[in-house]
Amino acid sequence: MTRLTRTPQPIKIAVLLACLACAAPISAASAAGVTSKAKFTVETTQAYEQQLAGGQIKAATFNTKVRSLHLTLTSGAHVLIHYAPHEEAKLVAALKAKGITSYTEKGKPIGPAKAHKHKLRYIVGGAALVVIVLVVAVIMVRRRKRAGAEEY
Repeated sequence: MTRLTRTPQPIKIAVLLACLACAAPISAASAAGVTSKAKFTVETTQAYEQQLAGGQIKAATFNTKVRSLHLTLTSGAHVLIHYAPHEEAKLVAALKAKGITSYTEKGKPIGPAKAHKHKLRYIVGGAALVVIVLVVAVIMVRRRKRAGAEEY
């Protein structure tokens, strides 16, 4: 007969304390709000213009949905600027004049929009037209054959 053995209470407490000791740094970091993303300081457009004139801007990223501009300064600080609707083109031009490449949140450089070529749309439309013409031709040929067969 097998006898069930229980783990002694001090061992259970020691294992619990070891688990808590390992989890404490992780929970402290998450409670403090430590993340890998940079913290952005919100500034006005006047401060942005002064930083641009002073050559303090290293990189710029636009978030077009919320109309904000994330700037990385040469000092390493991160700045967030909100701009009014339809001012994006003016901001991009000012950044380009200073030699700063601006990007979107998806990592694509901002520039003039390229014209989309709808070549595939025209190919599919042409193929559909050819299919329709063939179906109409087959229907017409069948009608003639049936009309010819009824005459005999």
